[in-house]
Amino acid sequence: VNINTRDALEKGLLLVGSSRSGRVDFEKAIQMMEVKKFANRLKNILYVEEPVREIKDIHRVFATDLNTAFKTVFKWEV
Repeated sequence: VNINTRDALEKGLLLVGSSRSGRVDFEKAIQMMEVKKFANRLKNILYVEEPVREIKDIHRVFATDLNTAFKTVFKWEV
């Protein structure tokens, strides 16, 4: 779907969606994050949260994500 982002910004619209990245893309990203030099560069745009172990943690990480300007990363330990 094509979206004129300038119009959306001018109207103050909040657009939420996801990319078409799949499992292979995710696995490759995880491999890349294990390279120390690459991981250090990502620190500028990633916020790493504490692990999710129970329901209250799910609420915490999603609340954090809503209030963070960059990507939020959290580990599921359920």
